[in-house]
Amino acid sequence: MSRKEKKSRVEDIIQVLNLSKAKNTIIGGPLIRGVSGGERKRTNIANELLVSPSLLLTDEPTSGLDHGTALNLLKTLKELAHAGLTVITTIHQPSSQMFHLFDRLVLLIDGSIVYEGDAKKSVDYFAGIGLTVPSYHNPADFMMGLVFNQPNPESRKMFVDQLTDDWKEHRQSSIEKTNTAIKKEASEAKEIADSVTVKKYPTGTISQTLTLGNRAIIQTKGQSLTFINFFQTIAVALITGVLWWQMEPNEARFRDRFGALFFILVFSGGFIPMINSLTSFPLEKVVLIRERASGTYRLSAYFLAKTLTDIPFDFIFPVIFVIISYWMIGLRKQFERFLIFLVVVLVTTFTSSGFGLMLSACVKDLRTALTLSTVTFLIIMLLAGFYVMIHHMPVWIRWTHYLAYLKYGLDALVLNEFEHRHFNSSGERTNFPQYQDGQIPGEAVINTQDVVVYSIVGSIFIIFAWGIFFRVIAFIALKYNYKIKK
Repeated sequence: MSRKEKKSRVEDIIQVLNLSKAKNTIIGGPLIRGVSGGERKRTNIANELLVSPSLLLTDEPTSGLDHGTALNLLKTLKELAHAGLTVITTIHQPSSQMFHLFDRLVLLIDGSIVYEGDAKKSVDYFAGIGLTVPSYHNPADFMMGLVFNQPNPESRKMFVDQLTDDWKEHRQSSIEKTNTAIKKEASEAKEIADSVTVKKYPTGTISQTLTLGNRAIIQTKGQSLTFINFFQTIAVALITGVLWWQMEPNEARFRDRFGALFFILVFSGGFIPMINSLTSFPLEKVVLIRERASGTYRLSAYFLAKTLTDIPFDFIFPVIFVIISYWMIGLRKQFERFLIFLVVVLVTTFTSSGFGLMLSACVKDLRTALTLSTVTFLIIMLLAGFYVMIHHMPVWIRWTHYLAYLKYGLDALVLNEFEHRHFNSSGERTNFPQYQDGQIPGEAVINTQDVVVYSIVGSIFIIFAWGIFFRVIAFIALKYNYKIKK
C-alpha cells in the first residue's frame, strides 16, 4: 500500500468514526488533557480498523461514558457491522436503546449461557419459559433483575441452573443441524485460509519505525517543550553562572572548579534526563500492549522509534544549560574546549536517558521506579570520585567506581579543563610545594583526581557504551514485561 493510499484510508476511517473535529487534537493522558472520553474510545477503534481486521472485539466500550456518547459509539459499531465487519462487544447493563441495536445476543449469568441467538427473539424466548418481559421495560434490566432479586444465594443458584437447563433443552433440538452446518463452513474456511498467506504485520519495520517516530515526536514535543522546562533550565543555569562567576585560574579555586564541572554534569546530563525517561513506558503500557496484540507493529520498531526521537529532545535543555553556564563560570575560553565539554555532557545525557529507560522497562510501577532511580543515581554519584576520592574508599568496595558512568564523564571534563594549561600557585599555602613560587601545571592537578581513563575520547566511548548497554537491557525487559497475553 502506497503512502497516498494509507493517508486516504486514515481519512476514510476518521470520517466513518466522526473524528474530524478531533483530527488535530492530541490524545492526551494522565498529565496532559486531550480528546474527550468518547473520542478516545473511537480513536482506539479507529486504530484497530487501520489494519483491516475481519473481526473487531471491544470490551465494554461504553464504560465511563455518558448515555448519549455511549449510544453514538454503539451506533457507529453497528454501522461498521453492517458494512461487513464482524463486531463482538461485551456490555454491562445496556439501556433499552442500546439493547435493541444488537443483532445477536449472548446472555451470560455467572459464566453460564442462558440465551444465544437473535437479540430481538430473546424476549419471545423468555416468555416461552414463563418469564414475560413487561411492556415498556428494558429487556436487559428485566433479565438481570430476575437473578439479582432472588432472596438468597441458594435460590439464585437454583434459578440460574434452571435458566441454563432450559436453554440447553431449547438448543438440543437443533444442535445436530447446527453442527452439520458449522462443520461445512469450517471446512470451507480452512480451504480458503490454507490458500491465503497472511503477513503478521501489514507494513515493514522501516515504515513502522518512521510512522511511530512521527507519532513520538508529536507526543514528546507537547510533553517536553513546555514553558516550565525552559524556565527551570535557564533559571538554574543563571544561578549556577552567578555562584561560580568568572573563576580566576588559580589554585584557590580548584575545588570550586571541580564542583562546577560535577554539578553541570549531574544536573543537566544526569538527573534530569534520567527522570524524564522514567515515564516513557508505564504511561504507554496499555496502548503498547493493545496495539501490539492487534498486530499493528513490531516491538523493535516501537522501541527504536521511541529512543531515536527522544534523543533530540533530551539534548535541547543540556545545550541551553551549558551555553549559559559555561561562559558565565569562566571555564576554558577556547571554542574547541567548549565543544568538547558540550559533547561530554550530551553523551552523558544519552546514557542517563538510557538508564531511565532501563528502569522504566524493568519496573512497571512508576512510584517504585522513581524511588529506585533516586537511590541508584545517588549511589552512582557517590562512586564518581567527587565526594569521596577513589583511593580513600575501602578496598573491598573500591572496584565499584568502574560501574559509575558519571566517573568517566567527570574524568573527561577534568581532562578538558586542566590539561595543557597552568594555574597560579597559592604560594606558601600551596598543596603543590614543588610549584610554590610559580605556576602549577594542569597535569599535576589531574594526577590528584584518581582519573581512570587518561583520554577524553576513551572516556566518551565508555560512557556511550554504557548508554547502549542500558538500552539493550531496556529492550529485553520491555519484551518480557510487556509481552502479549495469548
